[in-house]
Amino acid sequence: MPRALLLCSLALSPWLLGSGCKPAVLLPALVGSAPAMSETVARSVWPVLDFAAPIPATATSQAHLSCDGLGVEVARRRIDADSLVLTPSSDLPAGASCEIRLETEAGTVTVAFQTAAAGTPFVPRYDRRDPDQPLPFPDDFFLAPDPGAPTGFQLSLVLPGTTGTAGNLLNAVANVAVADADG
Repeated sequence: MPRALLLCSLALSPWLLGSGCKPAVLLPALVGSAPAMSETVARSVWPVLDFAAPIPATATSQAHLSCDGLGVEVARRRIDADSLVLTPSSDLPAGASCEIRLETEAGTVTVAFQTAAAGTPFVPRYDRRDPDQPLPFPDDFFLAPDPGAPTGFQLSLVLPGTTGTAGNLLNAVANVAVADADG
């Protein structure tokens, strides 16, 4: 603990330093959190803390996150008058024991939780040449090069060979889509 902080906490600073201490603005009492105590969560979690009263703007720095004993860099944002979200700068470690530590008017409060273990990464499978495969769908599948278009591409929709009213409707929709796509 830095000496000035120690002196402030002992109320000796005004006498020893002659400058006085500004007491830390504390968070109101915690009434709920997500994640809850002992919950296992995804590594990408953004903890949300709910308080009994509005949060003073300068009190948000009294919320800290750590995993496996190491501090985690977070952005602290009020999402309404009495709720705070902690946004980690990156995913939390896999299979870690994490803790949110809060300095509140009622004293120090901790919320302990765990992150899920590492799993096999998801790899989407698709063949962009297969128009019958529904998802994931590449956003440029129906684009064809067109040097005369403002974007350099045009929509290339293959419509079923229907005749009569249904064919006319499909052709009209395709023409509108092509016209809208070119800006």
